[in-house]
Amino acid sequence: MSRIRVHLDTPTGKQLFPLGSYTIGRADECDVVLASGRCSRHHARLVVSEAQATLEDLASANGTFVNGARLTSAQVLSNGDFVVVGGEIGIEVSIEIEAAPSEPHIRERSPSRTEESGPHLPPTARVSMDEVLEAAADHLISNGQAELAERTLGRWLETAMAAAQGGEWREDTLIDMSVRCAAKLARALPSRRWVDYVLELSSALSRPMSEDQANLLNDAIGSIGVSPEPLGRYIDMLRALSAHADIARAMDEAEAWRECCG
Repeated sequence: MSRIRVHLDTPTGKQLFPLGSYTIGRADECDVVLASGRCSRHHARLVVSEAQATLEDLASANGTFVNGARLTSAQVLSNGDFVVVGGEIGIEVSIEIEAAPSEPHIRERSPSRTEESGPHLPPTARVSMDEVLEAAADHLISNGQAELAERTLGRWLETAMAAAQGGEWREDTLIDMSVRCAAKLARALPSRRWVDYVLELSSALSRPMSEDQANLLNDAIGSIGVSPEPLGRYIDMLRALSAHADIARAMDEAEAWRECCG
C-alpha cells in the first residue's frame, strides 16, 4: 500500500505537509501564515490524506487559483500544480508517492502554530493578476502542458485584443505582457494562431515589436510560418510610422518573415 507526500515549493525551499488539515491565510492562528494584504484572514484550506491532497478556497476576497483558474469548489491537486493565493503568492505543489510503513499508521494531526513542524511561508514578490496568469502559463509550458497554458491565457488575450482594436487599451506593461504571452504560446504549441495574434495586436496599437518580442516569434515562424494578411498589415503599419532605428529593425525582421514564408 502506498501514500502520498505533499510539499509546497516556497522561496525558502520545499516544505513538507504531513497528513492533516491546514488553514492558509493572514491570521496568526492559521497553520500557514501568509503576510500579504491581499490574503484573507482565513483564505484557503489544504487537506492531505493518504490518497490525495485537496485545496479549497474559504470564500476569500481575492481568490485562490490553480494553474490560472480560480477555485469554485474543492480541487484535488496534482504534482506540478501552480497555486496562487490572493493574486500575490505563487507556490508550486510537489506530490510524491511512497510506500506506506508495514506497521499500522497513526494519522498525524495538524500541527499547531507553536510547533516548529508547521510550515510558515513568506510572501513572494507582489504581482498583478495579469502577472499571475503569465506565471501560471510559464509554469505549465515548462512542464509540457502548453495546451492547458493556452486555455489559461486564451480568454484574457482575446479580451485584450478587443480592447486594443477598440482604442481602449494603452497601458504599456499590459501590452508588453500580451505580446510576450502570445509569442510564448506560438513557440510552445506551436500555433500560427498566436503568431498572427502578435502581429494583429501590434498593428492595432501602431506599435512595432521589440527585438526581444520578435525573437520569441522566430522559432514558431520558422516551423509553422505566418499568415500573409496579418503580416502585410503589420508591415503597412510600420511603413506609416516615422522612420527611426527601431522601425528599420522591425521592418527588416518583418520582411525576413515574409521571405521565409512566401
